[in-house]
Amino acid sequence: MGSGGCSDCHGNLAAGDGDPAYPAGPNLRRTRLDRDQLIETISCGRPGTEMPTNLKGAYTQVACYGLPLGAVPTEVKGKGSHTAEEVQTLVDFLLKYVVGKPKITREGCAVFNDGNVNAPACLQY
Repeated sequence: MGSGGCSDCHGNLAAGDGDPAYPAGPNLRRTRLDRDQLIETISCGRPGTEMPTNLKGAYTQVACYGLPLGAVPTEVKGKGSHTAEEVQTLVDFLLKYVVGKPKITREGCAVFNDGNVNAPACLQY
């Protein structure tokens, strides 16, 4: 599901178990953010944290966190390379397969492995 590098920090199954070489991102399976909050967070990043902006034109063409349009704040990481539609597709995927599903099952793992329940990463579930 993506080319944004999300798994670097959020882990291969969005459970916050990413590569130790990267900052530890929160477990998206336990997030309490709703759809709109997920869209804004993924689009705009989280100022002052490692969560980067992912939306093309965030802050400059699309308002973020109620701020007026302008330069991207210096405390925001990333450059934003995805369209609003791509971000919404990602959020819909997260809401369908990840958020509220803290226990990883073989079927849930398969969603991240082209539907293959026998993918090596899924055999432990």
